[in-house]
Amino acid sequence: MNIKNKVILPLITVIALGFNLSTINQSMAESTNMTKSNVVQNINGDTQIDWSKNVIKVTGSGAPPDRGSAAQKRLMAIRAAKTDAFRQLLETTEGVHVNAETVVRDFVTESDVVKTQVQGLVKGAEQVGDVRYLSDGSVEIDLQIRIFGAESVASVIKPEQHPDNITPTKLEPTNVSQNYTSVIVDCRGLNVQPAMSPSILDAEGGEVYYGNLPVDPDFVINQGIVSYAASISEAKKNARAGNNPLIVKGTKVQGLFKSDVSISDSDAKKLIGANNTAQFLKSSKVIMLI
Repeated sequence: MNIKNKVILPLITVIALGFNLSTINQSMAESTNMTKSNVVQNINGDTQIDWSKNVIKVTGSGAPPDRGSAAQKRLMAIRAAKTDAFRQLLETTEGVHVNAETVVRDFVTESDVVKTQVQGLVKGAEQVGDVRYLSDGSVEIDLQIRIFGAESVASVIKPEQHPDNITPTKLEPTNVSQNYTSVIVDCRGLNVQPAMSPSILDAEGGEVYYGNLPVDPDFVINQGIVSYAASISEAKKNARAGNNPLIVKGTKVQGLFKSDVSISDSDAKKLIGANNTAQFLKSSKVIMLI
């Protein structure tokens, strides 16, 4: 199966350990919450994808067995909580949107190497805080993995190697002399769903950014194609923004997972022209305000 040209697996596909992929993606679509500074997808009460901090975090729970000493019961409860956390982390990771048409599970299904690497990534998850001991003898434990960076989902999937095969824009650039440092795409109100590698499209669906442009693969693995922000102030404070970001307005979402964003042709022409002057897109100086 070729990832670039394949048809997405049917929504009835059951992902590892019993979760339905469509259920996870629906949960993501229905629960992208914005705080003052964070963009977070709450999959359920125990699982979240924080796109501002670029981490997947889960809470595992474990109950003690009926038999054994107090120490044995506590040890078994911790082991059960870790097993539960690993299960949730694998399920959630496999449901992460790589772009507007694919999820991590598509790559896991295609490659045993990727499958093994994703499982290894989950098994090496970082514990966050201390184990919590509850009054009924059960315990809770928080684990997380990174979406970008060393030992991350991106380091396994390498999203920059899998462009989404969208036709590049045919628009001619507007002449822009001002030296912009980045672009902020204001997507508020469009119900954009975060992805590792979303695209910016023109009004006809031609790609303005990213698959048609050269990008730094190391930067993509470490930082991602875009950053997400929940407020304009946070977007402007983002390290990618620089001191003079170009701000354009998103007009609609595109793709199966509603992760790609269209902008008007006039804004697209201005963005192309601004990039021709300052070349900020090849350094992924892009922030999506959602």
